[in-house]
Formats: sequence, structure tokens, C-alpha cells
Amino acid sequence: MTYAQEFVERILNRIDGLHGIFVTDKEGGPILQAVSKDISLDPLKAASLASTFSITSEQAGKLFFGTNQKTIAFYDNCVIVHVSMTPLVVSFVGDTSVNVGLILALEREICSALESVREIKSEAW
Repeated sequence: MTYAQEFVERILNRIDGLHGIFVTDKEGGPILQAVSKDISLDPLKAASLASTFSITSEQAGKLFFGTNQKTIAFYDNCVIVHVSMTPLVVSFVGDTSVNVGLILALEREICSALESVREIKSEAW
């Protein structure tokens, strides 16, 4: 198990209400994931959401607001936080009680831990 994989699993266990962390490329290709054992999450749906985030972020950038760094979506039964680490997207899926502020506060730590993965993926693009 790689350091990055261990790291996302530790983060998953640190945040109450967080059920999955998915690291994908900007097209939704899975790279890493950590999923809570007590919840069934479809990794393909998470990957699809990540690619949708990339597309909408790119389009929103044309509105002259600058680059979209994060998106937070609140649904009836879950919360999804997408963080851009071009060319990676890190997606957090939690229940409605998940502490979004804590996820955002850990962003720098998460990006640092995934930097080697980002560099490898950047070279591949």
C-alpha cells in the first residue's frame, strides 16, 4: 500500500460522516479511493461526478471569475466536496452531517500528501 493510499484511508477514518474519498484524473479515471465499509458507494458514479466537476469548472472559468478550486454540493442525503489539484480531482462523499469545514481545513495537508501522485499524473498528460 502506498503512502497516498494510506493517507486517504486515515483521512476517511478521521472525519465523522465521511463515507468515501476518490482521487481521479480530470476525466474521472480512478487513481485512489478509500470507502467506508458500512456504506455502499459506487466508485463509477463518484468518478462520473469528478469528470463533471472538471467540465463545469472549465466552463465556469470562461466567466472571468478565475479558476474554480472547489465545489461543494449539498443533496437531500449526502454532501460532495470536489477539490481541484490539476490534473487530479479529489472528491469527498459524506452524509449530511459531515463537517465540510474540516474537509476544507485539511485541504493543504491532503494536497501535500498527494503531490507525488499529481506530479506523476502531470507528466503522463
